[in-house]
Amino acid sequence: MDELVKQLIAKAGIDASQAQAVVEVVTGFLKDKLPADVMNQVSGLVGGLGDLAGDAAGAAKGVASDAAGAAQDAAGAAQAAAADAADGAKDAAGGIMGKIGGLFGGDKS
Repeated sequence: MDELVKQLIAKAGIDASQAQAVVEVVTGFLKDKLPADVMNQVSGLVGGLGDLAGDAAGAAKGVASDAAGAAQDAAGAAQAAAADAADGAKDAAGGIMGKIGGLFGGDKS
């Protein structure tokens, strides 16, 4: 795998972290698309490729899990903000009703 990263650096003119990312993406793609026996043969030719595919899949799952947690947190915050806004609107409506009642000689607060 190191040889593949080195060739990407040399031929594509990208830095090591970018080359590593490219290898991870390609490896994940191959793992998803190739039959297991063929992937094992490819992994045998490019040492560490199978491990890298597993690492990439694990990282993708971690990112998805983090995104789901963030979405859940955002939904909770939105729900709390909506409840606060509803309470504020209720309070404002009550104040307005009191003023209207005061105009007609009664106190509706």
